[in-house]
Formats: sequence, structure tokens, C-alpha cells
Amino acid sequence: MSDIEIFCKLCDAVSILSNIILEQQSLLKQSDIEKEIRDGLITRYEDVEKNLDGICSMK
Repeated sequence: MSDIEIFCKLCDAVSILSNIILEQQSLLKQSDIEKEIRDGLITRYEDVEKNLDGICSMK
């Protein structure tokens, strides 16, 4: 195998690894966004629960 072939194989390997890293970063960002949405929904649910408890205690 010539030096150029080795260099090309190394470049391909670096490109593949770069794509994997970018995909992992994207998945982490997506996971963070999903967590924020889930936390927001939980907070809203808890607020509704408190309001219902307040209404029920008024009776």
C-alpha cells in the first residue's frame, strides 16, 4: 500500500469518526431538549394539581 493510499484511508477514518461525534452531539442536544420539555410538562402538571387541590379544599 502506498503512502497516498494510507493517507486516504486515514482521512476516511477521520471523516467517519467526525460524523459519529457530530451525531452524538446532536443526540445529546435532542436529549437535553426532551428533558426540558418533560420538566416543563411536569411543572405544569404539578401547577394544575395544586390548583385542583385548592378548588377541592374550597368546597
